Amino acid sequence: MQTARLELRPLKIEDARAVFDAYATDPVVTKYLAWRPATTLAETQAALAARIAAAAAGKSSSWTIRKLDEPLPVGMIELRIERDVGNVGFVLARSHWGAGIVPEALAAVLEFARSDLSLRRIWGVCDIDNRASARVFEKCGFRDAGLRPAAVIHPNLADTPRDVRYFEIDLTPGED
Repeated sequence: MQTARLELRPLKIEDARAVFDAYATDPVVTKYLAWRPATTLAETQAALAARIAAAAAGKSSSWTIRKLDEPLPVGMIELRIERDVGNVGFVLARSHWGAGIVPEALAAVLEFARSDLSLRRIWGVCDIDNRASARVFEKCGFRDAGLRPAAVIHPNLADTPRDVRYFEIDLTPGED
């Protein structure tokens, strides 16, 4: 997929070095994620291999996010699929925060989910303290569907489940 500024393409194992260097090891980037910062390239390779396998099994679609004017990926966006509903997650290198990259990528994924996958609804969550991710959902037309108490472990913050905000968007005509 391509947008005005971005290329979204399926993950490849060869992306591991760029992902490792750009964001997988950054404790600031991974603060609100469900995984700890990578400490070895092999960890990143294994994580990408798992996402590639899930995509091959039809359970998800994962794309690297690359700015058209840069050679290497700066982030990733994933759409996990269950029947006619999707769940989206994203990560972006800190050096590219605040430039509107994730909302642009998410808008492309929403269009893909609507037109190519005929999904009915997409949802996502973010830690209660992660205002930047909440803002991405809001910019893309997601509805704040409320607080989910003690719902997700974010191991970089606590070993126990934390509260998250739940966002959703209906993709059927005439909805949201």
